Amino acid sequence: MNMNIKRSVNCINADVKFQLKHGFYTVYIVLSVVYIIINSFISQEALKYVLPILIYMDPAGLGLFFIGGMVLMEKEQGILSLVYITPLRVNEYIVSKIITLGLISALAGTAVSLASYRLHCNYFLLFSGTFLVSVFYTLLGFLIVARVKTVNEYLIKMIPLMLIFIIPCLTMIPNSFLPGFVNTISYAVPSAGGLKLIFAAYEAVPPLDAAVSFLGLILFDGLLIKRVHKILTDKIILNA
Repeated sequence: MNMNIKRSVNCINADVKFQLKHGFYTVYIVLSVVYIIINSFISQEALKYVLPILIYMDPAGLGLFFIGGMVLMEKEQGILSLVYITPLRVNEYIVSKIITLGLISALAGTAVSLASYRLHCNYFLLFSGTFLVSVFYTLLGFLIVARVKTVNEYLIKMIPLMLIFIIPCLTMIPNSFLPGFVNTISYAVPSAGGLKLIFAAYEAVPPLDAAVSFLGLILFDGLLIKRVHKILTDKIILNA
């Protein structure tokens, strides 16, 4: 990627201010506090199964909800038109979004775990896994928002697609009721690999499995970035 550090930092700073103004951080803080309170009533042994799912579904998954609103608001305010006529590159715009939303998710997930869990946890896997899952869902949100004009349209198209990626995650639940071949196929699905990576932070997962999930998610996120770059250029920014 051809990126300018100064432009990228300025874009990240602008995104953080935008997210603060529209209450993104407030949502994460409130959810984190609620989860910490709920987790205080759950045994530590049970939390190693509950926490990965909570962290995956909310701190990580919220990127899918937020990115649609962000892009639609920026389009309405004419900000996307500025991306086309200013020195800011499309890839710098994308990276700023995935970094800011990814860091909020990873920090929120880590904070919930630190406040709730007293047993061993690999916080490198937890932080990186949550970040990569957030990046995946944020990029997925970009693909959806490119084809809609309103928040309602976004939600209508987002929910079925989200379900498609969440169903394979059921294979990570102990004693999963899904048939064996579905369990096997799910390992190729990035959403399931992301949840497996978060589970690996709490459970003894074979190093090879964790490594495959980690590298697979990075590869898939990289491919999605290229696809999002093309779609943003062709369908959103040029038509903003």
